[in-house]
Amino acid sequence: SVIGPMLSTIAASWDLPNQQWIAAGRTRREAEAKLTDVMHGLSVGTFLKPSKVTVGEFLRQWLTDYVAANVRPKTFEGYRERLEKHVIPALGSILLAQLKPAHIQECIAKKLKEGLSANTVTGQYRILSEALTHTARWDRVNRNVCQAVDAPRIEHKEMQALDIPGVQRLLRAAERTRWHTFIYTAVGTGKRRSELLALRWRDLDLQSFSLTVRRVLHWVKGKGFIFTEPKTKKSARTIPLPASVAMALRAHRERQEAEREDLGVEITGDSLVFARVDGSPFYPSAATHSFQSIARKAGLDEGIHLHSLRRTHASLLLAQGENRVVISQRLGHAKPSITSGIYAHLMPGIQEQAAVRFDQQLIQSAPTLTPKG
Repeated sequence: SVIGPMLSTIAASWDLPNQQWIAAGRTRREAEAKLTDVMHGLSVGTFLKPSKVTVGEFLRQWLTDYVAANVRPKTFEGYRERLEKHVIPALGSILLAQLKPAHIQECIAKKLKEGLSANTVTGQYRILSEALTHTARWDRVNRNVCQAVDAPRIEHKEMQALDIPGVQRLLRAAERTRWHTFIYTAVGTGKRRSELLALRWRDLDLQSFSLTVRRVLHWVKGKGFIFTEPKTKKSARTIPLPASVAMALRAHRERQEAEREDLGVEITGDSLVFARVDGSPFYPSAATHSFQSIARKAGLDEGIHLHSLRRTHASLLLAQGENRVVISQRLGHAKPSITSGIYAHLMPGIQEQAAVRFDQQLIQSAPTLTPKG
């Protein structure tokens, strides 16, 4: 009740059209503190009229107006699911103008207490922070209050990859399944799940042993299967195939032709390489679940997942001393430093081997420096 008349006078002095009533707390001290903030905002041009838009209403508008137009459908679905499942139920009823860092910090603590991992909660926090950045840009609020909040510390788990015996065990377990050639190709090329599932026969040249990534496949709730271009220009690439992988793909096509002949379906250049018997796409989740079943049958560690085959490809190439630029190109990374940062630690003894090579080079160039016994 104190701040309203006071702001009325201020509004007149700044040529504001109407008296603006602003909630400021229950005590005179709180009202005076609010008045100071408002006066400062008016003086520097950052004062925004309080809005009755809630956090939930804003986040849904942000999803529709910004996210849907600027990210891939699969990414949009991930944003929407995290906001609708976690963030909006916790913070959605709060007025956007009244959202405080304490609200977000309390939400983080609650989610962690519920058993969500720090990585999961941090993902939710980052999406909210990205959305609130736009509230400031769109003149909805003065600042992104997430910037005053400490996000959970991310738990970095060591990535796992298979060695040669592990790969052999996995391939033996996959024999006589529909996924044997899929797994073999993943190990031999380092391709992502989405890239392999979108692969067509015209993307392969089994005479010259090459594979071209032109698109990816995702399944999005409410939209079904979606084929899109690779995420980056570097992801669209042509790489040489190991001869054994090319041979496995030839045998795979022969089996596929025999199956389709029984159904009266012809294989064309646009037919999917890895698909169901009728030629329709595999659900990405089917590939993941089938791999996990085969990995268990092979007695592999629970930390080995389908994406581990991409890591396996990189680590085996690193172990045999392949150039990081070449590996980066095969994996479709934007630059070799990404490859080094993610995968270098997967090669055991890399530091020791570097020291040996340095020693050999030094001695060969200056034999007199060889230590005397």
